[in-house]
Order: sequence, then C-alpha cells, then structure tokens
Amino acid sequence: MFDRKLNILVTGAKGQLGSYLVDYFRKKSFLKKSRIGKVFGIDVEDLDIRDAGKVADFFNKNVVDPPIDIDYVIHCAAATNTAAIEKDPESYYAANCLGPRNIARSCAHNGIKMIFISTDYVLSERSPIFGTKIYEFPVNQYGLQKLIAEQFVKEAYRDKPNDYMVLRSSWMFGNSENSFVEKFLKNVFETYIAKTRKNDEKSKVEVSVADDAFGRPTPVWFIADTIERLMLIRFYGTLDLQYPC
Repeated sequence: MFDRKLNILVTGAKGQLGSYLVDYFRKKSFLKKSRIGKVFGIDVEDLDIRDAGKVADFFNKNVVDPPIDIDYVIHCAAATNTAAIEKDPESYYAANCLGPRNIARSCAHNGIKMIFISTDYVLSERSPIFGTKIYEFPVNQYGLQKLIAEQFVKEAYRDKPNDYMVLRSSWMFGNSENSFVEKFLKNVFETYIAKTRKNDEKSKVEVSVADDAFGRPTPVWFIADTIERLMLIRFYGTLDLQYPC
C-alpha cells in the first residue's frame, strides 16, 4: 500500500490527452478513497522542454520536495502533426526527442517516476519478429522520433528500471478538435464545401485519405483509466496501449 496519496504532474496539459488527464485526475483527487493527491498541468508557456537547463531549473524550483513533491510525471507534450514532421523532421526533433530526454533526466535525478506517452507508429508491418519478441521498425518520421525518445527515457532510468513506463498509444481520440476523428470529418466537410462551390451541387465529391495505415482507435478515457491502474499496481516497462475491441 502507498503511505500517502500520489501527486502528479502532466506535461502538454493543453493537448488532447494532457487536458483530459489533468481533469480526470483532479476529479479523482476529491474522492475519499482515491489514491490520487495533488494534480498539476504545464504547457509550452510554462516550460520549454527543449532546453535542458530550463527543465532542470524548473524541477529544482517547483517540483522537488517543497512546494509540490511530485511522485509521477506523465509526459504528453509532443509535436504530433505527422504530415509536417514527415516533411521537415529536423524542426521537430528537439520537441519530440530532446524534450522527453530532458524531462526523463530531471525526473530520474530527483527520484520521480515517469510515464512517457509514445505511439504504435514505432512499429510497422516490417517490424521483425523473433519468437515472441517484436522489434521496432518505425512507420514514419514521427514514429522514429518517438522511438528515439523511448531510448532516451530508458537510458535516463538505466539505474532505476522500475521507475518508468513507456505507453504506446494508438489512434487516440476524445472530445478535442485535434482528434484524428475530428480531423477526418473536418477534411470531409471542407473538401465537400470547396468542391460544391467550384462546381454544381450534383457533381461528384471525392475525399482523399490515407489508406496504407492500420490502427485501433483508442479513447482518451481508456488511456486515463489504464494509467491510473498501472500507477496503483506499480507497473514498469513498455506497454502497447490499445483499446480492446
């Protein structure tokens, strides 16, 4: 059993998952028998995770012992525009690779457990399988950057392998305009409007979408509930987090 409630810090607190996690755990913290204590959220205006010095200074001033004494950092902050990353991966390397590295190093140094939100894009149909082990083979530049970040997190916790989790999400969606479902519907609507304005209403409207990717849509509430359960059983290591059908 825990000797006290768990205090949590969420990065990327204005993003699709981060905003949901902050709200989810804050509601949990008010329940009498809940093991969740204080919940804090930060975003880009609060901390530039790309700057190692600023991250270390932030942890020293705000997170360790007084005034917060954090138990878990859930790292959701990331650039997720896969099309933009594919065109110019170097512009997003600092946010998606160095950012997690900086957070992981500060967490490990200060004895704080970390949950890193990765992606199933680190795997593809070309990922080699040896026995029951599947080896990573990223499907795109975003997947490659997340895989690099995973390695940075593992390296930071090399001496504390029981203190981190890597959770690979799949096609995340929720009550957000950044959801892939919302983006798809927006694409359909905007394409329809553009075509009907250009031609007559009876003309055929075609919508172009990617048809070479496979995944399992996973709601944010399932991810939040799973994270809570994993913290309470003190899970560690890497887990593919997909919604069961």
